[in-house]
Amino acid sequence: MTDPFQSSWHYHTMYGLQNELIWEGQYDLYPLWKCFGIPENLTSQSVIDIGTASGFFAFECEKRGASRVVATELKNIENWDARCFVDYAGVKIPEENQRDFQELHRLFRSKVELHWGSINDKANAALGTFDLVIFGSLMTHLRDVVLALENVRLLTKKRAVIISSYLPDDPNPSLHWIQTDRPFDWWVPTKSLVPKMLRAVGFQRVEEIGDFVLIHKNGTKQRQACWHAFP
Repeated sequence: MTDPFQSSWHYHTMYGLQNELIWEGQYDLYPLWKCFGIPENLTSQSVIDIGTASGFFAFECEKRGASRVVATELKNIENWDARCFVDYAGVKIPEENQRDFQELHRLFRSKVELHWGSINDKANAALGTFDLVIFGSLMTHLRDVVLALENVRLLTKKRAVIISSYLPDDPNPSLHWIQTDRPFDWWVPTKSLVPKMLRAVGFQRVEEIGDFVLIHKNGTKQRQACWHAFP
């Protein structure tokens, strides 16, 4: 394993072009790839990865032949959709993500375009529409989930891949407040709510693609699901 920055914190576990481990991250998504339903051949497809973090989805889609890949991320922690008047002294996640993304971009000799901004910004519409829009594990960190999903719909030409944690024990369509000390944790939806929200913002067809357990580096587990939404 080679870690160019000798850092103890990375969001995504990342492997190189020869399948060599670059670094271990908080989350390893490689074993879950099939749960996302992303085609193995993306030739001539355009892709946007919203909230790219280390760039896992963006770089994996580029490896699969996507003709254009755009990745969006927050410039710094001050841009986070955070609760007011709540102090946070933890890892500066956007800055760490930025550093990792830039290093991977160099290592892969990538052509992925990095765009600074939040999915809450209408300015994203200037990026155009994309054959594949990836919206991964962001619902829990957004104050206005419906606004974000409306903007996802505006970016979607053919298909959106929506990944989210969900509350497994409540069958009712609802959002639940997350009780944590982190100012950027807001909600967790129930599983039945997500398709309803996607249809409410203009998607015509929604299919559940996968249901799985996301395991953090420290061993904590989250139930997650993946949906594909079509305009």
